[in-house]
Amino acid sequence: MRYLLGALPLLASLAACQESPTQACPPPSAALADSLHRWPNEPPGFTTLTDWSYDQLVTRRNGKQAPGPSTWNQKAGTGSVAIVCDSSAPLSPRAVVQMNYPAGLLSGTEPWTLYFYLSPPGREYYTAFWWKTSDSWEGDPSGINKITFWQDAAPASANLVLMMNNQRQPGYVLSVMLEFNQAFNDHLVNVLGSRTAWQLFGNVNGGNYPVVPGAWYRVELYFKGSTTPTSRDGIVRWWATKAGAASPTQVGNYTDVNFDTPGFLQFSFAPTWGGNSGVRKRALDYYRIDHVHVSHP
Repeated sequence: MRYLLGALPLLASLAACQESPTQACPPPSAALADSLHRWPNEPPGFTTLTDWSYDQLVTRRNGKQAPGPSTWNQKAGTGSVAIVCDSSAPLSPRAVVQMNYPAGLLSGTEPWTLYFYLSPPGREYYTAFWWKTSDSWEGDPSGINKITFWQDAAPASANLVLMMNNQRQPGYVLSVMLEFNQAFNDHLVNVLGSRTAWQLFGNVNGGNYPVVPGAWYRVELYFKGSTTPTSRDGIVRWWATKAGAASPTQVGNYTDVNFDTPGFLQFSFAPTWGGNSGVRKRALDYYRIDHVHVSHP
C-alpha cells in the first residue's frame, strides 16, 4: 500500500499536477523513455531494490518507516516538499518532487529528507536519478551543497555523500565526500580533506564535471566497500549525463578507497545546504528529482 503525505499543500499540488492539461506536460516519446530507462552504468546482473518515479510520496509523517517493498519514507527538515509539474523532466514528466529551501534556511540544515531503508545492510550498490536545481541557485560560502547520502550501520553514523561542490573552483562540480569513522584515505589523488573525511573530485575525462543550475542531469553512482578499513580495494565511481547529451560522462573512478567495516543501511535525499557557515538563504531555492533507481548484486 502506498501512503500519501498527510499535508494538505502536498495533496493540493499533486491534484493540480494530475489535473494539468496533457498539452502542458507532454510525456516523452517511447524511444526517449526506453533509452533513459536503461540506467547505462548499472553493473550487469544487479537486482532492482526500488525504481521510483516520484509522482507521489509515501510516508509516515512522523519519520518512521512505512511498510512495503520499494517504499520511500520522509522526514521534515527546515524547508518543505511538494509534488509539482515539470514538463522538462527527462524520464517521468508531469510530476516531480520539489524540495524547497526557503529564504532564511540556515547553513548546515536540509529542507527535507526522502529516504529508502536497505534491509539487510550491504556494501555494494548502484543508484541513478534525474536531478536539477533552481535556475538562480545560491551556493553556501563553504562550497558544499549535498544531494544524496549513503549511511552505514556503524554505532556512530558514517556516510558516503554525493554533492554539488565549488570548494576548488568558481563553478559547481559533482564530487563525492567520504565521512567515515575508521577508514583513512590520505593516499587518494585529487582529493581534499584530512583523516577520515575526504572530498573526491573528478579524476577521469579531463577532471571535474561542471553542473549548471537549472539543467537536468542524470547522476549515477556505484560503490563497493573495501575488504577492511586499510586494504585500499574499495571502489567509488560516478557519472553524469546532462539532458540532451548523447552519452554519460564518467566523472570519478577510484579503485583504492578505504571504507569502514559496517554495511550501508539507508539511502536518502537529505540535501544539506552548506557546512555550518552561519549564513541563511536569501531567497527561495529548490532541488527537483524526476526519478530514482537503486540496485545491488
